[in-house]
Amino acid sequence: MENIQGKASSGGGATSTTTVNGYILGFGYKQMITSGFYGFAEGNYMSYNKFSTTVPYGSSNPGYTATFNPGTPIAYNFLAGLGYKL
Repeated sequence: MENIQGKASSGGGATSTTTVNGYILGFGYKQMITSGFYGFAEGNYMSYNKFSTTVPYGSSNPGYTATFNPGTPIAYNFLAGLGYKL
């Protein structure tokens, strides 16, 4: 789960936090190179459900709202490196 926060840019800065569900897929590989040294690579893909959130702002009655509808959040990360095992 991921917490996503929308914040109005005017009118007192009210916030609204929405919890979004989704999934993460990952893969990795590690290979010994020489005595004690190894290399590794890893990748992850994160996908979350589509969401929207409404944030109240303004001081007038009944007030104004801003609706954030960013679609489906996704993210990737990759990592590669070398290591040494004592």
